[in-house]
Amino acid sequence: MAAQLLLGKGFKEVYNLKGGIKAWNGHKAAGPREFHLTFITKDEKPQQMLMLAYHLEEALRVFYLELLERTEDHELVGLLKDLAAFEEQHKNRVMQTCQDLGITASDTEHIQEDIIEGGFDKKTFLRDNAPYLTSPSGVLTVAMMLETQSLDLYLRLAEEVSDNTARTFLFAIADEEKNHLAVLGQLLEKRSE
Repeated sequence: MAAQLLLGKGFKEVYNLKGGIKAWNGHKAAGPREFHLTFITKDEKPQQMLMLAYHLEEALRVFYLELLERTEDHELVGLLKDLAAFEEQHKNRVMQTCQDLGITASDTEHIQEDIIEGGFDKKTFLRDNAPYLTSPSGVLTVAMMLETQSLDLYLRLAEEVSDNTARTFLFAIADEEKNHLAVLGQLLEKRSE
């Protein structure tokens, strides 16, 4: 999780080494590509930030369902369904908060429909990470990257919001991202045992 956060902050040479520094033998590891969250202007109103979160959650849910249609691997099917359900839960929480704040559809005009949670362009992300999206371990690794980027996104959005209700919501959904990361990490560790 720390490595993903550093990558999200712009560091170029960050490695997550299984076994810690003692396991390093001098070779560089390769993994899914990282993208920066350049679509945020920081001028968004709290309402726009909440609707952005809603659309990012929904786009990632749809992304997992699209991957589901591409596989017949029984284990991968179950994992993708669980990941889509995580995003549905987040989306419902965001929508409830939006309703509590009286946010309407007119507040969603700036939303980019092709951006998934974590701030990634869906088509580019799928193309660049396709090799990792064919196995449960690969999907878990990519899901962890997405959730880590999302955690960073929500924490940065919370710093920009002046509305206390919106800030509280953003911190709460960031906490949920942490929980998702913990669950994903446990699943990934079980696969590597």
